[in-house]
Amino acid sequence: MYKTENCDAAPLIKLNLPAKAKSMSRSEHPTREQILRAAEPLFAEHGFAGVTMRGIAKAAGVHLGQLPYHFGTKDALYRAIWEHWVSQIEARALLAEMQHGNDASRKAKLRGVVIAFFEGPGRMLRDPRGKHFVAIMVREVHDPASVSRSLLADFILPNAKIFRDELASLFPDMADEARDAGFEMIISALRIVIERGRPAEAGQLDPVQSTRMFALLTQFVVEGWMALADANYQKVN
Repeated sequence: MYKTENCDAAPLIKLNLPAKAKSMSRSEHPTREQILRAAEPLFAEHGFAGVTMRGIAKAAGVHLGQLPYHFGTKDALYRAIWEHWVSQIEARALLAEMQHGNDASRKAKLRGVVIAFFEGPGRMLRDPRGKHFVAIMVREVHDPASVSRSLLADFILPNAKIFRDELASLFPDMADEARDAGFEMIISALRIVIERGRPAEAGQLDPVQSTRMFALLTQFVVEGWMALADANYQKVN
């Protein structure tokens, strides 16, 4: 069907498909998405070290050679999962969604920051695929080998810093140790939802349950931060 004997015709095909277009077509290939979908629950259940390329290929129902074609290595495949999900919970975008006007009270602005912080994980926990990535993140945090992959440093810490900076702008006079305690309060509240949430039969966290949980924890965190502010934990010059 496609003859290669004609050397003059072959370059025309290459000219019509530049490198960028070829790269995009590969990244958007349905087989690539099929592999990612199969890999997510495996990494969520077994962790990075417990998953093999052969196991992913079997779960995806594709030939083993398709994995290096689309991703190169297991590390690159794993990173592609992170890139997909973290791009959907980018801190600045979430903060912009929950932004209050300049005339809003500090407490109202604080509530908006806390809601934005919980919104990203909340969306994932309510998503059939997203809940797998939440489990992947938890495993990565507790994996001693995670430093070598630098995923937390590349994706999670920059996002966390944006939220910390937003809180610092709301409480500029609060002592660093008090702000650190307040941020740990937010992280701990998030762990409650992740570790105690019970998936529904469909494999998703019950939307009603998660909404109530996040609402309660938002109130808890906001009041905790305001208590820290009222306690006058100020910076020492």
